Amino acid sequence: MHRQRCAILAACRGLCAFSPALSAAGTVTVGAGLTVLILLVTAASVYLPLAAYRHWTGAWRKAALAPLLILLLWVVLVLAHRAVDPSAHPRWPLELFVLAMAMMVYMVAALTIKSILDKSRR
Repeated sequence: MHRQRCAILAACRGLCAFSPALSAAGTVTVGAGLTVLILLVTAASVYLPLAAYRHWTGAWRKAALAPLLILLLWVVLVLAHRAVDPSAHPRWPLELFVLAMAMMVYMVAALTIKSILDKSRR
C-alpha cells in the first residue's frame, strides 16, 4: 500500500512541470488531482472513437475518426503556440478537458444516431 501511494505521489509530482495548477515547490495539491482526472477523462474520450473506428465501416468509420483529428490538430496548435510564447495557453488542462467532453458528446450522438439507423434498417 505504501509503495502504491509513493508511486502515485511521484507521478503527481512529475506533472508539476506540465500543469500551472501545481505549486512550484512540487507539493501535491488539489490541482494535481484535477490534472490527473483531466488526463484520465481525455484518455477515455480518445478510447471511444478508437474503438468505434475499429468496429464501424464506411462513413461511420470516418465519423469516428473526426474527433481524433480535431484533438491532434489542437495538440499541435497548443505546442506551436507554446513554442513561440511559453505563456500561451496557461490553462491547457482545462482546454483539454473541454475538448474531451465535446468529443464524448459527439461520440454519444454518433452512437445513438447509428443505433437508431441500424434498427430502422432491420
